[in-house]
Amino acid sequence: MYRNIKKIIFSVVLCIYILLILKHQTQLIAAATNYYYTIILATLLSIIGITIQAINYIQILNRKQLLQTLPTIRIWSISNLTNYIAPFQPGLLVRAKYFKHLGIDYIDSSMAVIKQIHYNFWVAIGLISLTLPSDNSTFIFCKYFLAGIFFIWLFLLAPLKNIIGKITNHRFSFFINNFFSKPTLLQAGLCTLHYFVVSYLFYFILTEFGLEVSFNDTVLLSTALVLSSLVSITPNNLGVQEIIIGLFVHAASAANFEYITLPFIVRLSHIIACTIILSLTHKRQHSN
Repeated sequence: MYRNIKKIIFSVVLCIYILLILKHQTQLIAAATNYYYTIILATLLSIIGITIQAINYIQILNRKQLLQTLPTIRIWSISNLTNYIAPFQPGLLVRAKYFKHLGIDYIDSSMAVIKQIHYNFWVAIGLISLTLPSDNSTFIFCKYFLAGIFFIWLFLLAPLKNIIGKITNHRFSFFINNFFSKPTLLQAGLCTLHYFVVSYLFYFILTEFGLEVSFNDTVLLSTALVLSSLVSITPNNLGVQEIIIGLFVHAASAANFEYITLPFIVRLSHIIACTIILSLTHKRQHSN
């Protein structure tokens, strides 16, 4: 049943994506040709973003004696490309098997993934509270409410850990202690830095296409995209990412086919970035 659902989701999303590419191929080719320098910088920023994520995972896993930075960045890129094969992020399994080969069991590697998601959500709440506009009372309320959650959460971690630990079986104490552990300054900083890199990527692309957006707007966009990718149910968030970017671009009063071409450029840059990382790290491995 589960496999059938995965096949259906993959087939539907892929067919829709291919049909859109065929329908707008002229505009997509023109965008790729006329904005090649935009793709180059977007690719470089994607490489930086992937690198930050991989390094942060090493910090969270806290098994530095078994993990080297370049091989981890490489497997991160492989897992990103693998996620295009099927929904529900099969790249996570690729990563887990790689870490298992290095002597890190599935429980530890999976727990690090969950903690990274946890920290990304927490940082996202803080960033959204900072960048939400103050145009009306609803937004102002949301800003203060989210800011309150952001700060209170740090103080609630220890009490929540104790409460949940008492009402659950001791077998889960390892998971509870890990999940409710506070991020270090470096871990929180790397999560924040990743959001800012993605934000600048979109700010650069959108302004290159002549759209008037603020950096705060792109921070909100980046948090929405990163959070949606963390719980991705389509192949590498295919379709979902395009809808989010398309809606944002439409709200920014985009003309012509920017709502199609912009998501395409972002997706293309990400794939190229992963491919470049694989190529460079492959050469490095063979040179060693």
